[in-house]
Amino acid sequence: MTDGRRQVEAFFAKMVEDTALRDKVASIKGDENEVYTRMAAVAGEAGFDVTVDDLRASRSAFEEGAELDDDELDKVSAGCASVCTEVCGMFLGHYIGRQ
Repeated sequence: MTDGRRQVEAFFAKMVEDTALRDKVASIKGDENEVYTRMAAVAGEAGFDVTVDDLRASRSAFEEGAELDDDELDKVSAGCASVCTEVCGMFLGHYIGRQ
């Protein structure tokens, strides 16, 4: 797992426990590029080193046919953690236009 991926996961974990941060990210609107750019900026303000490319890579890890490394496979086989429930649920709305 890359350092950028770890930073994204840490940022998502922080959003689960920090309602204000989660609300700030949830309020981001725009096309995919704008959303990722603004998310990376919010992550930076919160002390995380997250780039747009890190966010794209994180998303692509969940697309059909993506290869999982051993750490990711362990997480998936153990079931979905609260980070997945909170963050994936929140961003799924952005991608299907329901938020």
